Parts: sequence; structure tokens; C-alpha cells
Amino acid sequence: MSLSTFSLDDLHDAMFRDQVLQARSMDEQARFRAGMEQGEFASGLMLSGIKAEFPEADASAAKNLLRQRLQILRRVEEHGFYIPAEAA
Repeated sequence: MSLSTFSLDDLHDAMFRDQVLQARSMDEQARFRAGMEQGEFASGLMLSGIKAEFPEADASAAKNLLRQRLQILRRVEEHGFYIPAEAA
């Protein structure tokens, strides 16, 4: 594939294939650990966004905002307003 025909979809597909192959080669504990690390990474990104949005917030206030946002996401998903792409 030449660089001119390379697309983000191709990159996404290649990365997804690599992740699937890597997960298949892991034992159960390693997959669990990887999932926990991904969750911590996502929480860290969300927390960074909150700190950027509210620079005056201390660590405790930022974590409370993160909890509130996660609760909102859960409620939205429970009521069917949000359907994850893989479920659609």
C-alpha cells in the first residue's frame, strides 16, 4: 500500500488486528491486567480534560467531576440514549 492511498481507516483496521492478535496470545491474567491499564489510561485522559477545563479545581474536585461525568454516561447508556458503536 502506497503512502498516498493510506487512510485512517486502514490504520485503525491494522491497529485493531494487532490488538486482537496480542490479546489472543495473552493468558487470562494478562488480558485482565491490560484491561485495567486501558481503563486507568482512559480515566487519566478524562481527568486531564477536566483539569484543562477547570484549572482552578484541586485533585479532589477534579475526581468528583470525573465521577459525576461517569455517572451521567452510565445513566445515558442505561436509558438507551447512547449505543456503543460495536453494539450498533
